[in-house]
Amino acid sequence: MRINCEYVGTIFTKNDKKIGRGDNKGELSYQLICEVNALGGKTEQIKMQVFSDAVDKRLFQAIQDGEYVDKKYLFYCNREGQYLRLLD
Repeated sequence: MRINCEYVGTIFTKNDKKIGRGDNKGELSYQLICEVNALGGKTEQIKMQVFSDAVDKRLFQAIQDGEYVDKKYLFYCNREGQYLRLLD
């Protein structure tokens, strides 16, 4: 698995999404809006997609249950088109 993006930050909000096509059509995924540290000490907001088959089940469950509040994370992602895909 090739990782091409790493960010440190917090999850600001989450939106439920249903997968519209492909092998996982109809399954639940999440779009996270995260505040991450950028160059120069500034913060920026990024959007990240979370798919149940791409992350550890415990991580997906924690996001689903809202257990991410007030916690800082190291995000490993791949850029896929216009969004970032969260990896383990």
